[in-house]
Amino acid sequence: MQNKKSAPQPSHIAAPVAALASSLFCLSIFALPAGAFEGISGAAGNGLRGPVLPAVQTNLADSIVNTEETTNLVRRQAASSVVTADQEQGNKAAVSEPGESNSADILRPAMLENPTSIAQSVSRQNDMQQLDLTPIKIPERAAAFSTVDSYKARMLYKLPARMFFSGTCENSLRLETNVFQTSRNPQADAVYRVLPNLTAGYALTRRTRVSSNFFMFRDQYASRDSQLSRNIYSVGVRADHDFTINDKTTVTTGLFCRELFFNLQNSGTPPLSDIIPSAVIVRRIGQHGAAYGSVMGQVRFQKMLDRFQEFDQFYSVGYIHRKSPWVMTADCTFLTNFGNSNLRGGNNNQVFVLTGEVARQLHRNIPVAAFVRAEPIFNMGANSSPGLAGFNFRLYGGLRAEVSKPAIFPTKLASK
Repeated sequence: MQNKKSAPQPSHIAAPVAALASSLFCLSIFALPAGAFEGISGAAGNGLRGPVLPAVQTNLADSIVNTEETTNLVRRQAASSVVTADQEQGNKAAVSEPGESNSADILRPAMLENPTSIAQSVSRQNDMQQLDLTPIKIPERAAAFSTVDSYKARMLYKLPARMFFSGTCENSLRLETNVFQTSRNPQADAVYRVLPNLTAGYALTRRTRVSSNFFMFRDQYASRDSQLSRNIYSVGVRADHDFTINDKTTVTTGLFCRELFFNLQNSGTPPLSDIIPSAVIVRRIGQHGAAYGSVMGQVRFQKMLDRFQEFDQFYSVGYIHRKSPWVMTADCTFLTNFGNSNLRGGNNNQVFVLTGEVARQLHRNIPVAAFVRAEPIFNMGANSSPGLAGFNFRLYGGLRAEVSKPAIFPTKLASK
């Protein structure tokens, strides 16, 4: 018997309003300037007659945080490589010959404490030390440093030098053409999402870091609220180590351990434990781009090191181009899933996820970017299992607020 379409309830209207309020709160937290988790949705069977079965909802919860989360991690590492390249260029240009003029962006690190002046120094070949002269006012460059810039610099640099953190809060609306991921009778829906993601850590050395991560997201479906709307939480710790191949190429190995918690209606989904080893190679291309490749494994248990559920492998390649205020991303991820079909809610399968995104920062002093993202998803090899089959296309549009602080180490400038 088919379910009769019920009239919208007041709670269904209040939920998006509450989610919007929480997203504005996140934006206010991230009022300092800068630097997803999504995988495969579940399904209810052909024809979608009757409510979604708890087993299918469990499969929905198990896989929702796979693909986009891991590929986003790689994208952030590649994007940070582009920023690092810009900083290195600035450091080199800061040591200039007499008579050369540096841009405001290059002078910025030297002018954090007093943005309106810069100390001039002179050294001769036989001198044992430099002679610092009285700072010289540069009025034409002072306009590049606003009160907001000065506030940001003083706040961030009062924190421990080796501490690093990043925070994002993403609000998006998306059109999804096959929300139940079935091989037949695809059904579309509109989804509102709020997604805060926080990482804080400490750099043990220039190449070794430890950190903790928390993220959650709320997906609010327009037509299928009672079946698919959900909250998902992730808490984890990770360690990373960098290997420098050459000036433009870096390999990063990491180990991430986390717990996933779910809030799905009409489903007693247990928490899940993941162990995720990874290796990422990033190569800078010019001063504004970076190409990357990665291999990740996700070993999933229903209890840590007990009740093995599945082992997923992610293979990604992509490119990021950052030229202020624009950031463009292209990514291709191939995902293979192997495991206990009874626990994971379906047969072994493979997935191709293609991602293209264009983002633009709205204002130089406001760390908020507008973005549009397209995600074609191709499911294969699941023998038409609900939730693991068919083609799905997602089209996102929204706003993303970001704030970050890198680990800071003393920099030795080149001597003449």
